[in-house]
Amino acid sequence: RRSRTLFAAVTTVAFSILSLGFGIEERGGRDAKDNELTAVYGMELSGGDTAGVCTAFLVTPNLLFTAAHCVYNYSITSLSNAPDINRATRRYSNPKFHKPVILPKYKELRKNREARDPILMQHDFAYIKLKNPVTGITPLPIKGVHELPDNGSFSYIGKNVRTVGYGVTRYRGKDADYSEEHRGIKRYGSSKIEGISSWMFTLPGLSGNILPGDSGGPLMILENGQWSVIGVNQSIAHKTETEYDEGRIVGLRRELVCWAERDSGVQIPGAICP
Repeated sequence: RRSRTLFAAVTTVAFSILSLGFGIEERGGRDAKDNELTAVYGMELSGGDTAGVCTAFLVTPNLLFTAAHCVYNYSITSLSNAPDINRATRRYSNPKFHKPVILPKYKELRKNREARDPILMQHDFAYIKLKNPVTGITPLPIKGVHELPDNGSFSYIGKNVRTVGYGVTRYRGKDADYSEEHRGIKRYGSSKIEGISSWMFTLPGLSGNILPGDSGGPLMILENGQWSVIGVNQSIAHKTETEYDEGRIVGLRRELVCWAERDSGVQIPGAICP
């Protein structure tokens, strides 16, 4: 577990960039047990004098998806599926990996746009290819979201969903007061899809949902008794300097999934690519 002194020094810079979250929130949800959600990984990150945590998830035995802003100008210092990445012993999956690959459109747009720019956020996507396939862990199935119309009649509106991530348990205000928080703990919570706009899902409120460190984690929907991934956690929106609004999720549209499949050379189950 990292010291509170280190994180106090870097929180304001690192987490505002790595997880784009502002608000007042006491996180709900549940801690994941050793045998739960083993395909979800925590990433410790560093860049210059800053550090932080993000989330990624396994979609094949040697490929993970995550959010581009987590690895844009940041390096992954550790990757583990341990319930607490501060205690990532050898009993857990700690695979070796290649350098993350960011969606080219995101890198192009990031040069001239702020991190919260709506157009940029639509392309907040990256993948991580492992040097060797992991064994004994079932990747999360992908339910490709190939069309996301900007209207309330889309069939996913109001559906129950689950979010998973390694975010903090307590987050207060714009100045990022992490008093009494836990970092790097795998947790999951539930919500409902509130809307879809510009290729992004929105979730109402945040209790048990997205908080700093959860970026890059999966948004999953339960259909026919199976949880499938339909999006990648991206950010928290806020109404005012001290009031949270909603969670925002990048939908796994064909453009993203098929780019990852072609670029990585790894066939992704559930992808419907031309």
